Amino acid sequence: MSVKRMCITDFDGTLLGSDRKVSDANLLTLAELPQHDVIRVLATGRSLWSLKRVIDQSFPLDYVIFATGAGVMNWKTQEMIYTCNLSRADIVRTNSILNSYDVDYMIHYPIPDTHFMHYCTKHGLQDYWDRIDYYRAFSKELTDVDFSAINEATQFMAIAESTQEAVYQELVTALKPLNCIRTTSPIDLKSLWIEIFAEPVSKGRSLKYLADLLDCRIEDAMVIGNDFNDEDMLCLCPNAFVTANAPEELRIKHINVAHHDRDGFSEAVQMWQRNTW
Repeated sequence: MSVKRMCITDFDGTLLGSDRKVSDANLLTLAELPQHDVIRVLATGRSLWSLKRVIDQSFPLDYVIFATGAGVMNWKTQEMIYTCNLSRADIVRTNSILNSYDVDYMIHYPIPDTHFMHYCTKHGLQDYWDRIDYYRAFSKELTDVDFSAINEATQFMAIAESTQEAVYQELVTALKPLNCIRTTSPIDLKSLWIEIFAEPVSKGRSLKYLADLLDCRIEDAMVIGNDFNDEDMLCLCPNAFVTANAPEELRIKHINVAHHDRDGFSEAVQMWQRNTW
């Protein structure tokens, strides 16, 4: 009986190139994986709406972990198999804490409408306005009336300067047991994004949920990523790779492969195949 394997890849900065396309080499690698009984999983911070602006249902995947782990979908059937939203109590507490900081933030509607959001301006960073422009048709400034009607949310997103690491660390402590995850803005490639989710939410935890559901051992999987929101799933899997464009803090911990513009994903799959299959 063949071993059931799983290949998990991040999207932006890992599988997706700087040209906002997936290379022919990476597409071919994905397409060939089922021949070796490998389940293909995309783990992205994007909402489903944002992801579907770049790929469609014909894209060679089996499952998608989206919104940094707040949801899991069977890509072939488009069936939602897991969701986790913030409660009203979590929303009230988080909003109060964020209001005490000089950071811009957004509240995203619950799954599956994660692309709808309300925004609250404190500082007005350009990256913040650029993100609002991306979601312009679905965004609205937060008012007291709007806030009183929000009973569930996928996440809060706070945006800070890249030098404000201390703000992230303070929020991690202040918001416990909620999960604060940092990542680098895919828009200006430098601003600090602080994503705030319900306590169970992360890419790694949703990966563990999916692996258990599919009866696949993590030891028989590989993971590749490029940023801090990939870190818990990278640490979960012994076959963990990062692209050359990842921060040094991640590159010193995990197996290094080529830049995402030079098919680092395909290189990682080839290394995994040679060393473990």
